[in-house]
Amino acid sequence: MDTNIGNKSPMRLECHVGLDKIIYISMAGNITLSGEGDTENFEHWAKEVNDAMQAIFAKNNGRVLTLTNTSQMEHFDLAMTDHLRKLFEANKKFATKTAVFGASKTASAVVHSMMVLTHRTNMEIFTSREEALAWLIAE
Repeated sequence: MDTNIGNKSPMRLECHVGLDKIIYISMAGNITLSGEGDTENFEHWAKEVNDAMQAIFAKNNGRVLTLTNTSQMEHFDLAMTDHLRKLFEANKKFATKTAVFGASKTASAVVHSMMVLTHRTNMEIFTSREEALAWLIAE
């Protein structure tokens, strides 16, 4: 993950629930709040994530599995840290397990920091999607 944000792709945040009841999250491009509409986009996405967590919690006997893809993340603005911490904190009570994959060393450090700050012991970081999914669905 490069810290030069000059010609980075726009922030792309996605969240959907698969037929397998796993919540699939993607964070790609330049993750920042400095662009026009970025704050609104992030807040909308965070609400989608929260709503998905709560819906699956209610429908799946309290079992919520989340797979987060950061492999296309080009930059993470450290000014986003507090926003991300709040999202981790809000979802802590719903998430059974969360697997993150594709994170650069810098993104991994940010995720680890968020895990420590929010006392999330049910999260792991993996290199590949296959490793992440295998851990996520293991009993």
